[in-house]
Amino acid sequence: MKIAIAVSRQNSIENQHFGDADKFLLYEVTGGRLELLGEKANPFKGGHGRNGHGHGHGERHGRKTVAVTRFFQEEGVEVLASKQFGPNIREVCRHFVPVLISEHDIEGAKARLEAHLPDLRQELGNHSGPHNILRIMEGDVLVIPLKKE
Repeated sequence: MKIAIAVSRQNSIENQHFGDADKFLLYEVTGGRLELLGEKANPFKGGHGRNGHGHGHGERHGRKTVAVTRFFQEEGVEVLASKQFGPNIREVCRHFVPVLISEHDIEGAKARLEAHLPDLRQELGNHSGPHNILRIMEGDVLVIPLKKE
């Protein structure tokens, strides 16, 4: 299993949408631990399209979501972790397990994710439709199903 965590330039986890992070730390689960594979600068940061926000904002977010999806699929990533996800969370759930984390530091986030690897594996195995959103909290995982459209 490969996991991408959205971080700032200083490797802290900021309160922003996944796609607006400065970079992503890529991990692979090996023997129950997250092993760092490397980092990738975010080529999509601020990339909403033509001329910022306004008319067509959702369309620009949609194009960005398609690009981000392709980028992480090519890396073999299955789980995305961040403090927030954007307005196209439905599309994210079609391809990845989105995990909401509350830690600011990467070591705390890694420890939390490692403690809940069975929950991540279970959600990956339950792919009969879009994945649920997982919120990893202090001692538990809250499963947030998507509302029907």
